[in-house]
Amino acid sequence: MSVKKSFLCKSLIISAVLPCAAAGLGGVGDKPCGLGAAQHAGRARVGIVAVGAARGAYDGRRWPDDRALAVLTVRHLRKNLKNAALLEADALMSQEFSADMTPVIVVFAGGVGGGQTSLYDSMTEKLVAYRKRGGKIIWVGAGLPDRRFRGFPEHYVESADRSAPWLAELQKPLADGEEARVSLQAGAWPARAAAREPGAGAWAQVAGNVTRFKPGSEALITPLIKLRVGDVAHTVGGAWPKSAPTVAYLPVFAVCPGLWSDDRPPAPEASGLDAQGFESLDVAFAALHGPALPPSAFTPPAEYAGVSEDHRSPLLFADGAAVREAAEWPRRRREILSAWHSRMGEWPPLLTNQNLQVTASVKCEGFTRHHVRFNWLPGESTDGYLLVPDRSGKKPAVITLYYEPETAAGMGGGPYRDFALQLARRGFVALSIGTREASKRREYALYWPDVREARVQPLSMLAYAAANAYQALAKEASVDPGRVGVMGHSFGGKWAMFASCLYDRFACGVWSDPGVVFGEDSISVNYWEPWYLGYHPKPWRERGLMTPENPGRGLYLKLREEGLDLTDLHALMAPRPFLVSGGAEDPPGRWKALGHAIRVNALLGATNRVAMTNRLKHAPCAESNERIYRFLEQALRP
Repeated sequence: MSVKKSFLCKSLIISAVLPCAAAGLGGVGDKPCGLGAAQHAGRARVGIVAVGAARGAYDGRRWPDDRALAVLTVRHLRKNLKNAALLEADALMSQEFSADMTPVIVVFAGGVGGGQTSLYDSMTEKLVAYRKRGGKIIWVGAGLPDRRFRGFPEHYVESADRSAPWLAELQKPLADGEEARVSLQAGAWPARAAAREPGAGAWAQVAGNVTRFKPGSEALITPLIKLRVGDVAHTVGGAWPKSAPTVAYLPVFAVCPGLWSDDRPPAPEASGLDAQGFESLDVAFAALHGPALPPSAFTPPAEYAGVSEDHRSPLLFADGAAVREAAEWPRRRREILSAWHSRMGEWPPLLTNQNLQVTASVKCEGFTRHHVRFNWLPGESTDGYLLVPDRSGKKPAVITLYYEPETAAGMGGGPYRDFALQLARRGFVALSIGTREASKRREYALYWPDVREARVQPLSMLAYAAANAYQALAKEASVDPGRVGVMGHSFGGKWAMFASCLYDRFACGVWSDPGVVFGEDSISVNYWEPWYLGYHPKPWRERGLMTPENPGRGLYLKLREEGLDLTDLHALMAPRPFLVSGGAEDPPGRWKALGHAIRVNALLGATNRVAMTNRLKHAPCAESNERIYRFLEQALRP
């Protein structure tokens, strides 16, 4: 997400303090360490205010102080493409920050006390005024911020009471090899077990830094962090007011790197640090985003505005004539669709006369998970999981696509890939399907009539299978057939892109880092492989980049020789909306390719139909997933 006012509706952060030497993170004396200025001048910036005093160099082997956490957080945010900067504390005291240029301020106040009381009081007055001007605040501390920031009665919260049974449970030492009884739950994201050695100092900090929201408070706040003791969940982090949060509170321990890991905290410079602890900050940002993606998610940064000249415009007919008005688009669309099917192979007739067959059901919290079967190819059935929320009436639905159906259903797999589970918790019907058996055989896709002599490119047959899944899902009594979307990540992202583009009954699409255009320099943007667009009879080429010794084969080479790419495929979505949840394979520069779809929508008089958000890594994360769910809410809710 190149931070052009970021995906968050103006949500960024301010920073303070931190000469680097004081934080023990690589500065010399009081000289800045390169974190005091935003990377992009003139854009809304991210920063951190650290109120507590530094305790010396943080070496990764103990509890970090406020200032160390501030520096680590800026580094994390910059790695995730936010425009982050540190500011001196006195800058906050002497300036009035605008909500346009500094939409969110993050305050680290875990070590406030003694000499910091005056600074704390002065800063509180400034932050209260800043909030009145439209700014938003994330407060990270041992307790809630000053009551002037709160929007709920005092009796809804209680500080750590050493005599409370639930707190005493936290303080019990852990036997050798024993897992802690408590886990971190950030919103609806997966719980993280905290397995600590007996008497670990970091674990003791958890018990000493707890402010609990009492039962009943969820009517006024949005829970963000929960500590689970046995089967009971205690809300210890939240955002308010519930309808449109402007303040988020996180306990300090929730953002400390290394706490939620079996290993000791790594040194600050260690790679992968952003995966430990900072998820909680991502969740807080998500809570402040608002109910939908802001206009910035639908608008490319200035440096990526316009269209790529490397891709042929979809607004040109095959004979070179221009599409000049909306009335001509249906004919051009038919031409594009027909050309793709002609290249990849024609689909068999859709399997319209079938229903999902339920083979088993499990009642879960807030929804029922059904194991189902249906035919996705002529003469070939598959299984998956249908998750149906308890609420009555017709509901929007999403089909999730991956290597197998269990991961998206929350039954194992990598973190932040449980899309169907999270959607069900949000009130969507979700159908999770995947190519489990083909993936076990390392064939991954679907082949028709068989893998020995496929007449349709496998990626197109995956799209066909998704279309048949739609046909079966749309007949469910709980589903509104006009509000069905499709999504997937990586392999599933390619699958979802082709499915939503080739089959217009899908109301929207979410493509998580599939590689939205061709490219031969990434092993993950590998459309040349025989399970995508490079099918050829076995024995298959060795998996990997194309080289003279290991060339590509099949349709993909022909497409490239003819100068064709995927931009006209994207145009088939218009005017239906789609979101590219970009990571390592789809960085912000992809806006130039997506600009062609934007122009098609503009011709049709449609706005905010092409969206992209960005993260640094290929793997999804808490914040990128929240953006996906907000997009689907926006696209599929009535």
